[in-house]
Amino acid sequence: MNKNLNVKNLALRFFEIALYFFIALFSLRIFFYQATINSDITVHISIIDEFVKHSFYIPHPGFHLLTYFISHISGMPYTTSVPIIMAGLVITIILITKNIIIWFLPEFKIKTIYILAAVSLSFVTAIYFPWFNKSIYLGQWGPNIWHSPTMFLVKPFALLSFWGMMVFILKQETEHDYWRGGNYQPAFIR
Repeated sequence: MNKNLNVKNLALRFFEIALYFFIALFSLRIFFYQATINSDITVHISIIDEFVKHSFYIPHPGFHLLTYFISHISGMPYTTSVPIIMAGLVITIILITKNIIIWFLPEFKIKTIYILAAVSLSFVTAIYFPWFNKSIYLGQWGPNIWHSPTMFLVKPFALLSFWGMMVFILKQETEHDYWRGGNYQPAFIR
């Protein structure tokens, strides 16, 4: 029985790593393509040096500074380092989402559900139909904007902030219930 459990855990771990690897490679391909055409990524790449030389103002320069430092440390051009950074952020977002789901719903016996739900939530977006709307940007929004480098950098921090706030709220409700006596069940689980 224990050997079957270990084989099952090993198979799940292999599936998870293979899925992350496939998603990372697919993301790299998409972002390398986006870095060579006229897109948001090329616009962000084009203003990095101007920002560093203080000739262009960016109100949210985290992505640009990260790209600048990684490119200068590694010697890679921006068009190479940006897709690598963004593919890494895709995997980071999926991992954080998976851990949030595990924290909210720890009772699932089939662990693959956590992985597949995290991947699904990380890629859900508005569906673009050219016959319905001629503009990909107008009228169709979702929580996952795939073409915005700054959104990719902000999203892990936003997810961690959300998770931290939920932990804080749960802790506050638990402490208050302790003084009232009785069994406590958080509001979002009731």
